[in-house]
Amino acid sequence: SISSSPLDAAGGRVLLIHDMTEAYAMQRELQRHQRLSAMGEMAAGLAHQLRTPLATALLYASHLKKLDLPETERVRFADKVLARLRRLEHLIQDMLSFVKGEGGGQDLVRMSSVLVDLQQVMEPQMIERGLNFSIQDDGQGAAVLGSRKALTGALLNLLENAMQACSEGGRVSLKSEIGDDGQVLIVVADNGKGINVATQDRLFEPFYTTRTDGTGLGLAIVRGVAEAHRGSVQVKSAPGCGSEFILRLPKL
Repeated sequence: SISSSPLDAAGGRVLLIHDMTEAYAMQRELQRHQRLSAMGEMAAGLAHQLRTPLATALLYASHLKKLDLPETERVRFADKVLARLRRLEHLIQDMLSFVKGEGGGQDLVRMSSVLVDLQQVMEPQMIERGLNFSIQDDGQGAAVLGSRKALTGALLNLLENAMQACSEGGRVSLKSEIGDDGQVLIVVADNGKGINVATQDRLFEPFYTTRTDGTGLGLAIVRGVAEAHRGSVQVKSAPGCGSEFILRLPKL
């Protein structure tokens, strides 16, 4: 690093030369420790998430060894083992998605068509749970540059969370519009139980969840997808007043 300053009126200058080798080495070492710390936290979180479904699957599997077990019970325990194993598979898939990150991609993605896909997937589930589901497309045919699969997956995560937050008779909405800054806004809102401020501060942390059956990776993946598309995600919520998640993406 070189800096200079005037020496006198005759035009001379003083050059200060700093050897930054040690500072850069310390910076690299700090980054290495930060990565190791993050990996350790991630491994601890994953181990915690895996332990319960694995222990449950082992318990149900042990019942299958009983020779006098009625056939109906055997089938019931087998179904429970499969359910726990599928949960483990889902958790590992979420973990891989989080670790690899979802690239922004280079596809032209029209948000109106993404909304149609989301309606086809989520509407039957909303009806089954007795929820009112509405979609409003005010995006004026807007398109973004990115990965259709990643964006659809992120929005599915938000819609599933909204569905879980509502009781029967609740409302979930999905809306696309153009913001004042020209960005594409995708808003997922519900009138569920809402989220307190302390929880909001940690919502997008990996493995943080308030649900007993949650992996704690869904919203971390949503944030990763938003950032990979040069966008952002924010939440507006208050206890008892529902929640609103806003995905902002650069418009083509």
